[in-house]
Amino acid sequence: MDIGGSPEEIRAEARRVRGWATALETTSGQVRKGNGVQWVGVAADRYRERLAEHARAVGGSRDEVIDLAQALETLADELEERQAAIRRAAELVEDAIDGARSTLGRLGGIARDLLSDGEKAASSAAQRVLDTVGNARPPVGSPIWLDLSRSLGH
Repeated sequence: MDIGGSPEEIRAEARRVRGWATALETTSGQVRKGNGVQWVGVAADRYRERLAEHARAVGGSRDEVIDLAQALETLADELEERQAAIRRAAELVEDAIDGARSTLGRLGGIARDLLSDGEKAASSAAQRVLDTVGNARPPVGSPIWLDLSRSLGH
C-alpha cells in the first residue's frame, strides 16, 4: 500500500480498510452460522470448537482492521493540521519579507545619520528578517517554513 502526502488519499485508504472490516464481519457471521448447525459424528465436537475459534479469530482480525482504519483517519487529521500550520507559517514569513522590504525601501534613501532611533531599529529589524530568510525560499509545503517562522518570532 502506497499512500502519498494527501489527507484525502489517506482517508480513501481508511475507507478501503473499513471495507475489509465489513468483509471480515460477513465471514465471521458465516462461520458462526456453521457453528449453530447440529453436527453429529465422531469429530463433531472438535469441529464446533474449531468453528468457534475461527469465528473469534476473524472477529479479532476485524477489530484490528477497524483500529487500522481509525489510525489512518487520525494520521490524515494530523497531516491536515500540519499542512495548515505550514501554510500559515509560509504566509507569516512572506508577510514579514514584504514588510521588511517595504521598510528598507522607505528608509533606504535617507542617510543613516538622519534616521531617528526608531527608524534605525526598524531598518535593522527589517534587515535581520531578510538575512534570516535569505534569497531562497523553501518549496511549498516544506516544514522548513515552520522553522523560518519560529526564527522570525512568529
